[in-house]
Amino acid sequence: MDLYHQYRIFQSTDGKNWTLLVDKSDKDRDVPHDYVELLKSISTRYLRVENIHMPTGSFALSDFRVFGLAKEPLPEEVRNFKVNRAKSDPRNAQITWKPSAKAYGYNIWYGVAPGKLYNCITVNGENSYNFRGMDNGTTYYFSIEALSEAGRSKMGKEMELDLRNILK
Repeated sequence: MDLYHQYRIFQSTDGKNWTLLVDKSDKDRDVPHDYVELLKSISTRYLRVENIHMPTGSFALSDFRVFGLAKEPLPEEVRNFKVNRAKSDPRNAQITWKPSAKAYGYNIWYGVAPGKLYNCITVNGENSYNFRGMDNGTTYYFSIEALSEAGRSKMGKEMELDLRNILK
């Protein structure tokens, strides 16, 4: 059977000089969703994937996730977070906030019970979001955090949004 995946991952700090980081070139297993955890941490800037063998013969990469810590301070906590329900349709709300220093995006967390904000909307490069997904007559709870290359800011204070928070 030809059902196996082989590849190598290289790392570089300058994008010119490459060092082998992960070598799966001699594996004979079918692992289209492989997970690799390094035995020790590294400091790098660039990663390169080299295909050796795929069952179909055609190389495709749909997801490549890397976890780690950047050597930068976390983004500042988000300020002036406001959620205002629309008077014309209480299922909608305009969410705004003051941009956080060094943030590239924001996670808006929400739910229907205090402390149970299990839903998340990620917004990149903006400081507002037109939310269209609430139930009429339901109280919602919101919070926000800033995202940067260094990680996530402290979560903002949880906000309750009921029908009294309707835009004029």
